[in-house]
Amino acid sequence: MPDHHDDDRLRGEGAHSFSVFAAQLEDGDFNLRMSQQLHKVTKALQTEVRSKAIEQEAAITLTLKLKLSPSGLLSIAYDSKLKLPGGAKGSSVAYATPGGNVTFSNPRQKELGLREVNTNRATKEA
Repeated sequence: MPDHHDDDRLRGEGAHSFSVFAAQLEDGDFNLRMSQQLHKVTKALQTEVRSKAIEQEAAITLTLKLKLSPSGLLSIAYDSKLKLPGGAKGSSVAYATPGGNVTFSNPRQKELGLREVNTNRATKEA
């Protein structure tokens, strides 16, 4: 793949870097919105770190879809998603049953035959 920066024939053909490309999308509105999202994420991180005194994490996911027509017209669509710190997070493990249901009991583990303990007798002996 040729390096377009060194090819004199390609100079002046448009954005060669992502930063220039991003600054030109939607006459700069794309760049403004992404900058606002970066600021929002940074402020949210600062708030969470201050309140919890532990390291926090966030993410900005940017998806660019490019479609080129035979005439050379390049359509550009984008979407961005924010994942802010905090919120309810967790995980669990469950088992899928043969019938397609979910159970939190291991179907291969035998159940113990537990019996009730007489608490009156235990209290008297203590």
